Parts: sequence; structure tokens; C-alpha cells
Amino acid sequence: MSLRLACCAVALSVLAGCDSLPKLPAPAKPAPAVVVEDVDRALATSRRLSAEGRWAEAIDAIDGAQRRAPDDTRLLLQREQLQQRWERVRRLIDDQIMIAEAEANKNRLDWLKTLSRARPDDLLVTSRRIFAREELNGRLPALLACSEWHVEIERALARRCQVLAGELAMTAEDRAVVQRVGDRLDAAERELAAAASTRKPRQRPRGLQPADDQRLAREMLQDAKQAVEAEDYRRALDTLDQVAALQPNNPEISDLRQAAEKAINPQIEALVKLGDHLYLDEQLEAALATWQAALVLNPQDQEIASRIDRANTVLSKLQHLREQQGRR
Repeated sequence: MSLRLACCAVALSVLAGCDSLPKLPAPAKPAPAVVVEDVDRALATSRRLSAEGRWAEAIDAIDGAQRRAPDDTRLLLQREQLQQRWERVRRLIDDQIMIAEAEANKNRLDWLKTLSRARPDDLLVTSRRIFAREELNGRLPALLACSEWHVEIERALARRCQVLAGELAMTAEDRAVVQRVGDRLDAAERELAAAASTRKPRQRPRGLQPADDQRLAREMLQDAKQAVEAEDYRRALDTLDQVAALQPNNPEISDLRQAAEKAINPQIEALVKLGDHLYLDEQLEAALATWQAALVLNPQDQEIASRIDRANTVLSKLQHLREQQGRR
């Protein structure tokens, strides 16, 4: 009897000890299929919206999906990439507007100087000229920041900011920035010129065999994909034209072309509209620069080319009148 009681006591102690053992974590439950579908849909929607320039809506689409799937790493990565891309685009747009306004200020100041020479006793003209000069000089910090920020990628914009900044009243430190940016831009232009003089166009050699033909097409198609990923849509479209000459029935060409055109067309339209607005506001030089940027994205657009011709004609006439006024 005592042996039976002892065995029961041992069994109870073993069972009690099991409660103190650490419990293994429950295996993670896979995400429900409906949540995965929502995430996939949100990712596709955000890509489409960002390609159309609707950045806030693209980020909102990701945020909505994150509330349902907060631990999905794809959403976290997509949101971070969207935010970084939008910051680059926003900075580029802000600086394009800033330099357009600064160049318009300089143009207005030049005209006011001409008026001051013609009517030196006109206090209204003098006060307007002083105000315009101070307003333009006040843009120096933004111009310097623009030139440094864009010197590696948007070199044309960096050059515009650097040149205009160099014409304003500066400290020795400011002049050092202008000189440093100018040296970097000059070096980059020399490198591009040297590369262009030695680079041979990638085209099908005479007598190319079909296997070589296919290899060249694959390489160029990969170049086009990389250009789309880098948002260099003009280069992507030009490369796809070359691929189409080698593989006219390749279905990937159509898909990539559609993606590039869908992204580049809103940019062209926005630049054209901005140029029209600047032109109507009599900011001719800023309008001309904006239309030229649009023409780079679509070199075959005759409407943009005609706008540029019209602006150049008006500017030439104004320059002629300005020279006549200066000789009087």
C-alpha cells in the first residue's frame, strides 16, 4: 500500500513539473490568401500610380495595405522606395521652378536696368530695379544648393543654377562653391565628350549570323530594362527601337515600351504645360528652357519644336530691341 502511494506521489510531482517547463512558441500562421491578394493588388496599384505621377495616392495605397498586413516586408520595401523616389522627383520639380523664377527675375532686372538708363530720374523705375536686384540676390543660397545637389545626375540643371549664381553678389565661400561645382561639371563634360568620340554605335554588323543577332538583341533588351528601372525612359525607348529592328516579334518589346511611354508621357505633358504658363507670364527664357527639356524626352514632337522656334524668334527680337536701346 505504501509502495502504491509512493508511486502516485512521484507521478503527481512529474506532472506538476511539466507546468514549469518553457513552452515552445506556436508556429507562425501563414497569411490568409485574401491578405496576400490585397498586398499584391496594393503593390501593383502603387506602381501604376507612381508611374502616373500620383505619388501621394501611391503611398496611400501601400499604407492601406500595411494596416492589414503590417509585417509584410514587400510593403515596407515598396514604401521606402516610393518615398525616396518621390523626394528626388519633388526636389527636381522644386528646383526647376526655382531656377525658372530666378531666370525670370534676372530678365526683369535687365529690362529695368535698360529703363533706368533711359529715365535715370524716374524713382519708380529705380525702386523697382533695387527690389528686383535684392529679390534675385536672395535666391543665391537656393541656387548654390541646386548646383551642388544635381551636379552628378541633372547636370544641365546644375549648370543653369551654377551660372546664374556666379552672376550674383557672393562671399568668398560662395565663390568657392561655384568654382567647385563648375570644375566638376567641366570634368564630367570632358569625360562625356571623350566617351562619345570613342564609342561606336551598337548596331548589327554586316554579315551578322542569327545567333549573334539574338545575343545582341538580348543584351540591348537588358539595357532597356535597366533604363526603365533607372527611370531613364528616353534611353529605354531608343534602345527598344534598336531591339525591334532585330526582333520585331519579341513580345517583351511591347510591354517595356508601354511601361516607358506610360511613365514618360505625363512628364512631357507637365513640362509643356509649365512652359506654356511661363510663356504667357512673359518668362520667355524660362519657358524656352522648359520646352527644351520636354523636347529631350520626345525629340520627334513637332508641336514642342514649334514652341521653341516661336520663343527663340521672340527672344531674338527682344534682344535686338535691347541692343538698339543701349546704343541710344
